[in-house]
Formats: sequence, C-alpha cells, structure tokens
Amino acid sequence: MIFLDVEMPQMDGMKAAEKIRETDEEVILIFITNMAKYAIRGYEVQALDYVLKPVKYQAFSVKMDKVNRLAEKKKDKSIAIKTGTATHRILLSHIQYVEVVQHLLIFHTEDGDFSTRGVLKDVEAVLEENGFYKCNKCYLVNLRHVRSVHDGMALVGNDQLQVSRARKKAFAEAVAAYIGDMQSI
Repeated sequence: MIFLDVEMPQMDGMKAAEKIRETDEEVILIFITNMAKYAIRGYEVQALDYVLKPVKYQAFSVKMDKVNRLAEKKKDKSIAIKTGTATHRILLSHIQYVEVVQHLLIFHTEDGDFSTRGVLKDVEAVLEENGFYKCNKCYLVNLRHVRSVHDGMALVGNDQLQVSRARKKAFAEAVAAYIGDMQSI
C-alpha cells in the first residue's frame, strides 16, 4: 500500500502513481490531498481512495478498514494436491477450473494440469468460498478466469465449458457478482 500526496516536489502524486502502475498493477494506492477535485483523477490510476488533509483519525480508520478488506480478498491462498508420489502446492488464483472424470479430479491451472483421486463435492466445499462456482456437475470454475459466457458455454482460460441449463442463471449471476466486485477500467 502506498500513500501519495498529490502535491510533492519534483514529481506530483499522479505522475508518481503512473510510474508505479507501469511496474505494479496490484499495489494499493491512496491519495492524500487538500483539494477534493484532485481525488477524482486518482481513478485514472486505479487508486483505491483518497484522504483529505488535514487527515482525521476517523476518516483514516475507515480507509484502512477498506484496505484491510481488499487485502484479505487479494491474499492468494493455496492448496496441496497429491499426484502419485508427489505433492504440489497450487495457488488458488492459478487454478482455472477443476474437472471430474470418473473418480479423477483434474486441476487445470496456468502451470499445467494436475490429477488426483477424489470427489468434486469435497473440493467444492473448500473452493467455493474463494471465488469458485460449479457450472455443471463436472466443472468447478474459478470465476477469476471466466473470459465470457455465451450460448450455454463459458470460456475459461482457453477452454470452452458447458454450463448446464439448471445452473445457467445462477452461474451467470455468480459471474456478474464477481465482475461487479472487480474494479472497472
């Protein structure tokens, strides 16, 4: 998290934020300013918020609560998957979807596929609270990787997955809610 004053010597806060964004799109930026009109410009660099000077404890505390909630959401959790004699630690954000084929769970990730024996219901219990949603009885999808939903199909990464008729509406709502939680550009 970086607090930036809008008015700084040599480089103003907006220019500094632009430079920061060139190398790090994830860091949380909060502007500090004595003029509210500059706060709106902070959205150009995806600033989380702004604090007006002089900084008052109550306002600062509210902003920090917001930062803590966002940081907790962004915290990348992982799971361990045992494949044969090896155990792999996989970041949840890297899992695109989990597929079940008979009693084999296939974790399709950015780093390749990992297979293990198991039941989708057990994995669902762990992953659903972390942005995963079932689009049919065979697939548990990481909503972060859904690129589009159209004509009963979800484009997840580079794979087309069937969305069952029974789950079509609920899946579309889950995707919309997830996208709504993201910051628009």
